[in-house]
Amino acid sequence: MRILEVVDNYYPNTDGVVLVVDNYARLLNKKEGVECVVLAPRYPGAPKADGYELVTCFSISGGIFGPRLPLPVFDGNLRKYLKNETFDLIHCHSPATLAKYIVRYAKKRNIPLLFTVHTKYHEEINRFLKLNFLQKAILKYTLSSVKKMDYYWAVSKNVREVLTDRYGILVPCKVMRNGTDMTPDCADPKRVEEIKRRFGLQKEDFVLMTAGRIVSIKNFQTVISAVAILRDKGISVKMLLVGDGDYKHALKELVKKLDLTDRVFFIDKTNDRHELAAYYAACDIVPLASTFDTSSLVIREGFAFGKPAMVVRGSAPAEGITDNVNGYLCENTPESFADKILSVAQNRDNLKVVSENCFRDLYTPWEKIVDDVAAEYEKILEDFAKAAE
Repeated sequence: MRILEVVDNYYPNTDGVVLVVDNYARLLNKKEGVECVVLAPRYPGAPKADGYELVTCFSISGGIFGPRLPLPVFDGNLRKYLKNETFDLIHCHSPATLAKYIVRYAKKRNIPLLFTVHTKYHEEINRFLKLNFLQKAILKYTLSSVKKMDYYWAVSKNVREVLTDRYGILVPCKVMRNGTDMTPDCADPKRVEEIKRRFGLQKEDFVLMTAGRIVSIKNFQTVISAVAILRDKGISVKMLLVGDGDYKHALKELVKKLDLTDRVFFIDKTNDRHELAAYYAACDIVPLASTFDTSSLVIREGFAFGKPAMVVRGSAPAEGITDNVNGYLCENTPESFADKILSVAQNRDNLKVVSENCFRDLYTPWEKIVDDVAAEYEKILEDFAKAAE
């Protein structure tokens, strides 16, 4: 079974989709009888792929959009490579230029196409474009390649509903959740203590930690505002925010305005997984006020260390979480987050139980997910072959 994983972004510009594809390819190639190749845009200074073949295509700067824009039609080497290679299945993880290019290739070769919906594309588009007619036009263009796929996965039930209800793609769609490469023992205890000393974290402090792209639709401001409410109540809460993005400056200004510079700390994005693990290990819970996230990797990483998530009730990250059992559910307001954080901080014994439950119920290493992925790939190939008879 030879698989081509297609993604419109790659290291060093890490995001959740890149991590998914990297783990798929690395672990699939460890399975007997499976070969997995990744096709991604070419990035200057990109690290070598670990455990799989990486094929890159010509790309240019994406400007304000961040990731580079792949232009496969101008890449003769890619065209030659694809002409001389054969694949049993092509799995696309993003809908932009590479997907459009590979759809034409797959249809000519009669190769089944699988698409995973990772993102709420309309919300990403609306973040950059304010004119309604442009939003609709770009979304239509984006979805044009998605609608040509043969099979569909979604990373949560929530985003599966977006596929059908919002995008009008009324087809069977399997939920294939994400996992994590974090393990309970990958945080160095010495580094954890160094982090606590650096930010003055004391035993009496209740520590929040979250990570990711710092953009407005991630709604970090709700949790920051909750910290201010708790400060005013005399509760010692501190927050570590790891990441970078175009909204970081605005959040720093908010922290200054709320006089929280001694309680909310910004840490630059890191690609060092052990370093990131140490930040998780240093906290009590992982709050996430985003309703944009479709299958948050940050809370799944926290589960590896028994760090419960605190998320918005009814959101995609809330799937699988039972309030006060293996995590915490809030309304999407600073007041609700503040009330819940206060309740948890004042009952540390129950927090220990919830921490144990979140690890037991929700921690899923990528190895388990990829076992399911490989089995589903086999089913798709069998189904595609039967349909062709």
